[in-house]
Amino acid sequence: MADIVIYTENYPFGNTETFLETEIIYLCRVFDTVYLMPLKGRGNQRPVPVNAKVFEPIILNSKKWTYYAFGLLNLYSLLSDRNLRSGLKKTGLLHGIKYLGYGILIKKKIEKNILKDADIHYSYWLNYNAFALALLKNQKKIKSVICRAHRFDLYEERGEISLDFSKPYTISRIDNIFFISEHGLNYLKNKYPEFSSKYKISRLGTTDPGILNPTNKNDSLIIVSCSSLKPVKRVALILEGLKIFSSRYSQVKLVWYHLGGGSGLDKLTSDALLAFKGSNIQYNFPGNKSNKMVLDFYKTQSLDVFLNTSESEGLPVSIMEAQSFGIPVIATAVGGTPEIVNNENGLLLKADPDPEEIADALYNVYVNKENWLKKRELSRKNWEENFNAEKNYRAFAQELLSLIEPN
Repeated sequence: MADIVIYTENYPFGNTETFLETEIIYLCRVFDTVYLMPLKGRGNQRPVPVNAKVFEPIILNSKKWTYYAFGLLNLYSLLSDRNLRSGLKKTGLLHGIKYLGYGILIKKKIEKNILKDADIHYSYWLNYNAFALALLKNQKKIKSVICRAHRFDLYEERGEISLDFSKPYTISRIDNIFFISEHGLNYLKNKYPEFSSKYKISRLGTTDPGILNPTNKNDSLIIVSCSSLKPVKRVALILEGLKIFSSRYSQVKLVWYHLGGGSGLDKLTSDALLAFKGSNIQYNFPGNKSNKMVLDFYKTQSLDVFLNTSESEGLPVSIMEAQSFGIPVIATAVGGTPEIVNNENGLLLKADPDPEEIADALYNVYVNKENWLKKRELSRKNWEENFNAEKNYRAFAQELLSLIEPN
């Protein structure tokens, strides 16, 4: 047995990084102590397993000029390291100095609580926590460093521009990167092939709900989408698709549930009211729901299909959850989504579908209900084989143990 420190964005505070709630259970089974060090610490603390210990959040309250000051003080490091120079070319000198200072300040905060004897330091994201750990590893202040890579922290075309600076150095110094999808692994392999030996696949997973979603036996179509209302999720595209559906297939009653909220909820509601008043489309937008409330909804509400129209994805946990209930999925072919959705267990749309394609895909579900009943079975089977948390997280925990060199 051994100890591990996990560096998160916010978990166990607030309601984000919900997938870690499941993963940590399996890590706590194989490690003596699992330490958690969040970067932000916003919101109330959630319960954690008994052998998980929570550090004070890192929290940087520094003024922007402080980042530049620390970056300038360490400018020699920026110029002398080949991988830092590579990052500098991506962002330019001024931004590079700022981002270097930001990473160094995080490193200093980590050092105050650092567990030098911890066997593994694990950044849940390929972000500035990982960069700070890479700096510490380079100074031989900590042992093995690993991280996961998801979406915003990985894809330079879709993620945070500031992370472009830190990636080359981080990747060069840490021991392993675990990708949640083959698409992500291949993406980084094309960007940084010289570090390919460090790249591994470790898929996320969800817990078996122990029950299937009840079948809709009425002459209607009931769909659900589940996401924040960030532009990248393109929930407005669903609305546009349903406008086409309403005009083309007005004889079909369709009920749309969207689970999730954000600053765009009021606009989505007003747009739906304007578009669907007196039509064959009913809509329900209950706003943000806890993960438990979402899963309870799937247990009780009959649903024909789960719809995801994202512009960019890693490998969506929301789709894993839907498939665990046997709900077939229609989704855009972006990121790692084709690794979970196909035309046997659901339906893949183009990466950038038009509203007509969405409308026709939904009508296909309605007129081919027998075929989509079979897809319910295949959807559940796909989850069992590839995205079962019990299997995936147990394997991941054991792999982390295998990385620890024997004393």
